Amino acid sequence: EYHKVKAGESLAKLSKKYNVSVDQIKEWNNLDKKGTILPGQKLIVNQTEAAQKEPALASNDRGSRNNKETREPAPTKTYKVKKGDTYSSLATKFSISVEDLKALNSKAGNKLKAGEKIIVSGPEPAAENDNLASKGNSQENKKQQGKQKCINYKVQPGDTLWRIANMHKGISIDEIKKWNNLKSEEVVPGQVIKIVVPS
Repeated sequence: EYHKVKAGESLAKLSKKYNVSVDQIKEWNNLDKKGTILPGQKLIVNQTEAAQKEPALASNDRGSRNNKETREPAPTKTYKVKKGDTYSSLATKFSISVEDLKALNSKAGNKLKAGEKIIVSGPEPAAENDNLASKGNSQENKKQQGKQKCINYKVQPGDTLWRIANMHKGISIDEIKKWNNLKSEEVVPGQVIKIVVPS
């Protein structure tokens, strides 16, 4: 049961009217110590209504907290370029493909300058990163996108693109070069290669 406050009413009057204590009304409605109320304000004035309201409030609080936690984006990481750094070396260092690194820093151009800050990871979710690998593919590949997954392969000593392609059935050297924006078949140990395979 709710009571709509009228001009001139006080908690003392309401406590007598509904046979409850002033402290109970304060507690049920989260009022301040003085018990300030305003005309038009709706107050809980019985135990049953208060009991129903508390679980709902607790649930809403938890829901709002969870929403805030899930909606908060991951922070963007930046890196200050040092002399001798290249997209390839930084891609290996931060376990990201050269293609993704260039996409994050399109304003920086193809050559990095010592002292400039670049982005090495963004707030986009991992699933979105996986989809970047299939950009530029044919319409047929787009239809099959739901049946594919993207994996990152770390190049081992002695690896070649030919060997990596053979390790993953149905993958060609040209596809690996296209997914990773490689101009040659040369790879180095530690380099991270993006490969799209059937899920």
